[in-house]
Amino acid sequence: SFAPTLLADTKNQKTREHLYWAFYERGGAQAVRKGRWKAIQQPMKSAVRLYDLNTDLEEKTDLAARRPELVKELTALMGSSYTPSPRWRFK
Repeated sequence: SFAPTLLADTKNQKTREHLYWAFYERGGAQAVRKGRWKAIQQPMKSAVRLYDLNTDLEEKTDLAARRPELVKELTALMGSSYTPSPRWRFK
């Protein structure tokens, strides 16, 4: 829950190594944020794009080809975080 953060109760806010989210819209998407790095896969099962949010907040420069080891790590995090839903059926 992010309620402790909203209520400025930082001592009771759990920290996470990474954040993961998934969307059904527009062919589905998933993403993971770990530190300065954000990996995004949209549509699902497409190539993963990688961004350094410290230097590229607009996500204009895909660094996946330059950092394959990081893409592999973040893709594994997406895989371990994803829970399939019978309501989400992608082509």
